[in-house]
Amino acid sequence: MQTQTYDFEMTPALSAVLFGDGPSATMASAAPQLSDAPEPLSLADRIERMGRALTADELAEMLTVSRITVFKLAKAGRIPCFRIGTCVRFDPRSVATWLRTM
Repeated sequence: MQTQTYDFEMTPALSAVLFGDGPSATMASAAPQLSDAPEPLSLADRIERMGRALTADELAEMLTVSRITVFKLAKAGRIPCFRIGTCVRFDPRSVATWLRTM
């Protein structure tokens, strides 16, 4: 087996890449870490932050179920809801609490 030799000049940038030293290493340590990024909100937190009552269509989209499923859960009393005339609405805080207890 033949070994190949390469002629190159050891520059500070190359040294930083190979050995983790030099000015580039200092810049890399100053770069923001992944832990600095805000954590994504949970589904319950996103729903709770809604500023108004949700419709069945909106809630179904957020829960990734059909609106018929949402209506069936509401009719069975398994998901908190209220009625305004003939319309069924969902209080975001109640739904968020319900999700957290599941």
